[in-house]
Amino acid sequence: MPLPSAPGAGSVRLLILTAEYTDFLWLESMLLEDPELMPDAVWCPDLVDCDDLIRNASFDVIVWDCVLHGSSETAFLQYLCVASDDKPVLAMSAEPCSEKAETLIGHGAADYLCLQSLDRWNFCRAVKYLWYRECLSESTRAQRGREAHMAADMRVEEGLRRALRAGELELYYQPRIDLATEEVRGVECLLRWNHPERGLVMPDQFIPAAERSGLIVPIGYWVIEQACRRLQECQEQGLPAMVFAVNLSFRQFHDRKMTETIFRIIFNSNIDTSLLELELTESAMMHDPDYAQRCLRELNQLGISFALDDFGTGFSSLSNLQHLPISLVKIDKSFVQDLGESADAEHIIRAIISLAHSLRISVVAEGVETEGQLEFLRHQHCDEIQGYYYARPMPWQDLVQFVDQQNQFACLQN
Repeated sequence: MPLPSAPGAGSVRLLILTAEYTDFLWLESMLLEDPELMPDAVWCPDLVDCDDLIRNASFDVIVWDCVLHGSSETAFLQYLCVASDDKPVLAMSAEPCSEKAETLIGHGAADYLCLQSLDRWNFCRAVKYLWYRECLSESTRAQRGREAHMAADMRVEEGLRRALRAGELELYYQPRIDLATEEVRGVECLLRWNHPERGLVMPDQFIPAAERSGLIVPIGYWVIEQACRRLQECQEQGLPAMVFAVNLSFRQFHDRKMTETIFRIIFNSNIDTSLLELELTESAMMHDPDYAQRCLRELNQLGISFALDDFGTGFSSLSNLQHLPISLVKIDKSFVQDLGESADAEHIIRAIISLAHSLRISVVAEGVETEGQLEFLRHQHCDEIQGYYYARPMPWQDLVQFVDQQNQFACLQN
């Protein structure tokens, strides 16, 4: 596919912000063969006086090496955020960005391009795409509430930092039921926020902001730590063995110390690692697939199992089943909810269960709410179900009581 042409007449003028002059030369060399892209050099190792440059220079797109660190980084990022209201920003890095830079990118003030896979074609295409998008949306590009969204995100982020310190976060647990025995085989650990003013806040109201800001990383480790503590409590009190499933955010795969941190949590908790399951989605591995695969294999060697969440809704499911240490797939609730109304949903669920079992992978169906859905899944030999038909997410003490009652019922039935 050819590179897109820059809209309008003339060249696309680039403002390149980089800490090393050699980096500018490297970027400039990629542009020499493209007459539509015209770079302007800037070398600012300490990010000094960049505000005047950004405000006064004549350019169409800012190309920013977001590994830049300096004494005036905060002021620089503020100016860059202001500049992004008028000009598109392409942020690039070959190593982890600073936390402030991650926040700026997460809030949507810059598009991101990883330098590790960068070549001339992709670089030029990314620049032209930003400029083309800018021209198409110029009449409506007044951010249409972007400032309001950023302000709301920042308020949520500030509240979450306080919540972590003040112990306002809490885990709820939704049981997973073995369809063959009707016993509780595991639980999914789900985050809740006990807000001092708003009461119990559901995850869809704060997780997106936490992911955009990067705060989901320490929150994610907190969830794993709490799940391990409950696992340890089960072992010490002789409660029935259950798998504890914890969701991994795509942001955690940006953390180069992810496996080290999880190792430390497990070592300190002294749990049976075969009862800890980490759930991930296909998108979690897209940032750096090689690194993600390495992390999963290292954790799998420790005994941790992995589940592929929302299975069937992405584009790389079969490849992931082949190359990753996946022991369980979760059928997305959108398919389950269509049972009885869509023949396609029935065919898809049959195919998923058959494929998974042929690879010796277990299957959990999410979002089961009716007896009809339950019986269809039982007839298809689905391994476990999760949903309101049996139980909603609940606090720990309620879970302990539910497990006892459900397992007693299962024993009487069998």
